[in-house]
Amino acid sequence: KSLKKASIEALKSPSAPSKPQDSPRDDLDLLPQHFQQFQDRAYWDAFFRERKQRAFEWYGTYNDLRPFVAKTVEGWRAGRKRERALVIGCGNSDFSADLYQEGGFQRIVNVDFSASVIEEMRCKTRESCPEMEWEVMDVTAGLAEGR
Repeated sequence: KSLKKASIEALKSPSAPSKPQDSPRDDLDLLPQHFQQFQDRAYWDAFFRERKQRAFEWYGTYNDLRPFVAKTVEGWRAGRKRERALVIGCGNSDFSADLYQEGGFQRIVNVDFSASVIEEMRCKTRESCPEMEWEVMDVTAGLAEGR
């Protein structure tokens, strides 16, 4: 399945955020048209700006993914409370906040290379998820040198 088809299906799924009536563009128009856009900070800044703080869930909501993460989270809570989770390319997904609030796992570090979306998410979760961390980071930087 192509990336674009999978993304379109994700937008049409019941877990996808609903489009507000005053949306200036169709959500499908916001999806990357070329692979290179995934590496372009300006593209992602514009993507998140156009979504106007509406969460975008690439892989599904926390409730969709709960069966897949429940055992791991239960293990973290049961015996290894100091474990941390790293969410790479977090964007403006609500997954981490839901994992924090509903799943009871609070040591979460979220990273994205879009400074604007990291600031948006820090503000959005400051009171509801005070222990959660948000960092601007390009996790692909330096990977080519290690080969």
